[in-house]
Amino acid sequence: MRIGRFLRNGKVTVEKIVERAASGTALRVAGLDVLAIQDTTSFRDDGLGNSLVGHATIAVEAEQGALLGLVDARVIERHGGGGKGAKGRALCDKESQRWLDGLQASGRLVQAGAVRVTALADREGDIYEMFADRPEGVEVLVRAAQDRAVSEGAGRLFSSLADRPEREHSIDLPARPGQKKRKARIAVRFGAVTLRRPKNRPVAPGMAAQQSVFLVEAREVDPPPKVTPAHWRLLTSHRVESFEQARWITQLYRRRWVIEQLFRTIKTKGFDIERVSMETAPFRTLCAMTLEAGISCMQMVQSLPPRRRGTATAAPDGRSRTSSKTRTAPRSKPSPPRLKERPKSRKIPIQKDRWPSPHGSAHASEDGPDTMENPDPSSCSMASTSSEQYNADTASSTMCESGRATGGG
Repeated sequence: MRIGRFLRNGKVTVEKIVERAASGTALRVAGLDVLAIQDTTSFRDDGLGNSLVGHATIAVEAEQGALLGLVDARVIERHGGGGKGAKGRALCDKESQRWLDGLQASGRLVQAGAVRVTALADREGDIYEMFADRPEGVEVLVRAAQDRAVSEGAGRLFSSLADRPEREHSIDLPARPGQKKRKARIAVRFGAVTLRRPKNRPVAPGMAAQQSVFLVEAREVDPPPKVTPAHWRLLTSHRVESFEQARWITQLYRRRWVIEQLFRTIKTKGFDIERVSMETAPFRTLCAMTLEAGISCMQMVQSLPPRRRGTATAAPDGRSRTSSKTRTAPRSKPSPPRLKERPKSRKIPIQKDRWPSPHGSAHASEDGPDTMENPDPSSCSMASTSSEQYNADTASSTMCESGRATGGG
């Protein structure tokens, strides 16, 4: 069946593809600490404001960062740009509603048996309703984008931790466009803040006037020259009352890199979905299929055994870690089975006057009798050492060449 006919089939829709993938993810989250990571990427853009974007929510195991599967996804068409006149509209009438839809989908992971679920989003998900409308059992962690007013005094969010102490630790920052992978020193501080309900747009009736959350600020100290330093302001519903908890929050946020790797897999570093030329309707379905295929590819790569194995060591938090310095001794490989020695070949002298050259083969040289290798005694090329006169009639039935010439083999 042609792929075009398949994608245009009315029974093959984005919603059904996502529903099937999400049901498989729900079977893998029981008993795990799960991150429900959201982000948006572009599949097609004509440069004139008309584009096709995808918004995905994926489940990632919090401790090791293993990709568990797709939780929710939608493909959105944009026409003539976005954001015009959106400031005074209700959130349900904006594209920003997709973040709340992903948040509600994360609640299904709790019902599937996950021990803890944290909805994680970048700055575009900095929405008051992410905290006010979160499902029961779901925590929220977003990167702050707005220097909003807070209830503590007359200050603003970004300056609310100015008088708090800091503590430094080192982390490995992955490579980014224009920046190499590097080790960075990060200064962390934290504190409790109270967010106020927005006044510049309509909100749902009965929504709480304020939300108590925690703010964790992590900034890079002494970055390399000509490198933009890392600086994260993270809002979370998790309780943060120690530097160890603040550091744990930054580690959770860094797991967001998994969804960026997924988008690279379905785009420039893998399926190259942006280069596909197709009508919009079937292309939307193809984008959903490619998203699921990209997740499967990443899961297969994660399931491969590591190249090096280390020994388990105790970490400061009491959990085991694998040491990169101490390596286990390589396993001895079993010796291959000894092959049976082949019998030595016999050298049979060939007499020039008794061994004519059948089928035009060359005669023995004038220097003396030639020798012929005969590794197999049962071979049809075995020569007789008898002094009996050579019989040309029997030669045609015993030599392989004559057998093949007469239709044998």
